[in-house]
Amino acid sequence: MNFEIPDIPLEEMLGSVRQDNGLENNFSESAVSLSYEDLVRRYVDGFMESAKHYVQTTALGQRVVEWENKIVPRLLEEEKRRPFDIHDYGTEVIEKIDSLGGSLHPVEFARVVEGKQRYEVCRYLLATLQLANFGNVDLGCPTENSLKMDVATCKLLSRRRQFDELTEYRVPSFQQNGFSVK
Repeated sequence: MNFEIPDIPLEEMLGSVRQDNGLENNFSESAVSLSYEDLVRRYVDGFMESAKHYVQTTALGQRVVEWENKIVPRLLEEEKRRPFDIHDYGTEVIEKIDSLGGSLHPVEFARVVEGKQRYEVCRYLLATLQLANFGNVDLGCPTENSLKMDVATCKLLSRRRQFDELTEYRVPSFQQNGFSVK
């Protein structure tokens, strides 16, 4: 197939354009006779205006990207670690304090977490605080004026876990009416 492109002068194509609504638009001579430099200048001005808007909207985006670059590797590293279950850590704390003689005398918390990774020390501390709250351990400090955490002591008061008591607890009305939960 051979297509021929008609040779229509530019002035004739741009001179009068009829739209679908039947109205006629006449292009001005100045629009047709813009020089290349004027077209480039208009384009560059429009680009610069949109670039200013882009910079303003992306300053926040850049901060978000920087934050993501910091946090994503940490989250990926955290996913590789053992899941944090405060009950499991609490059980380990009780066992460690007991094995160090903590039921007879206070044991330094530093000995309880000795050899543990830094991120695990925080987990063990949280579990120990919960155990102290439930009355399983007594936290102390051998010197009254010390502000250091590494001199904190733990004494085992009870191996009975609050969590175990809650799983065994039945509301009195259930017990009176003979209901059972399986």
